[in-house]
Amino acid sequence: STQVPAKMLYYTDGGNKRVQVDGQTIEFRHASPKRMAGAGKITGVVLQALRYFGKNRVGNDIVETLQSTLSDDDRQLLGQDVLIAPAWLRPILSQIAEGS
Repeated sequence: STQVPAKMLYYTDGGNKRVQVDGQTIEFRHASPKRMAGAGKITGVVLQALRYFGKNRVGNDIVETLQSTLSDDDRQLLGQDVLIAPAWLRPILSQIAEGS
């Protein structure tokens, strides 16, 4: 795609900061250790995506897609991250971790 996002956002354990690079705004936003859980791993991407969707938009289709896409090891790691996830997300993570 030739589309460029209007603003890139990265979560960090450092402070908030905005940087301009070639007319592009890059924003670094402080995040709690809980939100940074899984950073650098596929489980972190899954947690962040599910948070983005929100509790009212995560349906069986998303759960089934994640169950079939994630490896057994990734699903196991996701199951371990249940304790650090928001309460609304815990049953969903458990369901995904169970697998297909």
